[in-house]
Amino acid sequence: MKSTGMVGPPVLCDFGSAVLGDSENVDCVQPNVYRSPVVWGIFERNQLFHGIDPEHHEYRRRAHLAEIVALLGPPPKELLACGKLSNKFFTDE
Repeated sequence: MKSTGMVGPPVLCDFGSAVLGDSENVDCVQPNVYRSPVVWGIFERNQLFHGIDPEHHEYRRRAHLAEIVALLGPPPKELLACGKLSNKFFTDE
């Protein structure tokens, strides 16, 4: 097929991860292979963060967040002020 050289509007072609807009989505927004941290796997042959909670032996958001904070340090207070769940994982100290 010959290209016309013109670009048209984007076309949505995969609704595999689609959710209804009026419900809260707490699942991953895209498959693991398309997530940014996968870049670390290219160089290190391993994931940068695993999020496996040592208490429950399964993935937990708190463990994932703890790994990120351990590496990068705590997020700025301005960022925490915007988060709906910040008070669940962080204190004022």
